[in-house]
Amino acid sequence: MWDTEYVFNRLQVWEDNSEGLTLAPFGPKPHTLAMALFAIHRDAGMYYTQPKSYNPNYSSGFGRTWAYVVKWDGVCCYERPCATFY
Repeated sequence: MWDTEYVFNRLQVWEDNSEGLTLAPFGPKPHTLAMALFAIHRDAGMYYTQPKSYNPNYSSGFGRTWAYVVKWDGVCCYERPCATFY
């Protein structure tokens, strides 16, 4: 669930085996990030709705902080060589 790069690579495999993808990120934030990066990289359609209201406790509490490096040394991380997922 926390692996943005895995989700991005999985989307590439799915698109390579289809006639294109349209993305609707309603899952965990790392999945949303992967879909956004994929949509930018592959010019895919992405639909993201804006809620009309939020739970007042939506941001209460705290947990571990996670980060994803989008670009490193001038290279987009989704363009760097990595293992192929099938």
